[in-house]
Amino acid sequence: MAAFSWPYKLRTKLTIKYRDESGKQSIKETNVWLRYAAKGEHANPPVEYPDMWECCHQPRGQPHHLYCPSNSLTRDERRAVKRTSREINVGQQSTSRDPPNTRTCHKYERGRCEEQDRCRMKHSETPIEKIQCNLPVANPLQRHQLGMSPADHSVVCSRGGPPRCKYAHDQWTPDSHKKALEKEQKEMKNKSTTETNTRNTTSE
Repeated sequence: MAAFSWPYKLRTKLTIKYRDESGKQSIKETNVWLRYAAKGEHANPPVEYPDMWECCHQPRGQPHHLYCPSNSLTRDERRAVKRTSREINVGQQSTSRDPPNTRTCHKYERGRCEEQDRCRMKHSETPIEKIQCNLPVANPLQRHQLGMSPADHSVVCSRGGPPRCKYAHDQWTPDSHKKALEKEQKEMKNKSTTETNTRNTTSE
């Protein structure tokens, strides 16, 4: 029970039969989300589930389900997790109605584009598999969204590592993201200093 990733609610289709004003019988189907409880006191012998949260059935000690009232995430954090979950869905395809974007994705060459092949911004000509991954380590909630088992203790990037992540991982470490950010901040600082010196020289 505790090893399985249980949903917060169960999706059920209800079939409702009714008669309209003319007396004609019709059938209406509607989808509903049902709250449920995992209880074992009716088993013989009774079973307890001390390793599961009673409110959302997730493994105790792990983050509560995304929509559970006991989840400490803010609304913006929930939206960010939902967005990440959509991005890692392999079956999701971008629609042709999405307007093309000519803005350059500055995270792509740095190995930090989480949308990767579904990014709506312009990527360089460098193949993604030749760029080293610099994404952060997946946190417990991201691992849950990735469908990873609590028993799986492997350290992966926020997209779940290969094959979910298209970047190269031969040199990826838990500190890759931190080092990449420090390098980027240093480059931006040097660029800002150079531009300031250029403006001062021109004004003189």
